[in-house]
Amino acid sequence: MAEPPKEGAIYRSYEEFETFLRDYCAATSQTFVVDNSRKVETANAKLPDEKRFPECLKYGYVKLTCVKYGDKKSRKSRPSTGARPNRR
Repeated sequence: MAEPPKEGAIYRSYEEFETFLRDYCAATSQTFVVDNSRKVETANAKLPDEKRFPECLKYGYVKLTCVKYGDKKSRKSRPSTGARPNRR
């Protein structure tokens, strides 16, 4: 069984994290999607120089959600019935 992700774990690049996440998902049959994120360029614009994220990272903040059990809110404007707008 694959080692689950640990809170506070440090990765040297987003590609290293993606490789770990891909392997973990394959071993546990889970699928994660980006629920909310902030690119490094956007995050660094609001931070002082001494607290900036390294440019080798893709995101300054990312929240992943499991597709099966996550709490991802849909941004689509569908009614609660799930019907498409032209099928009402």
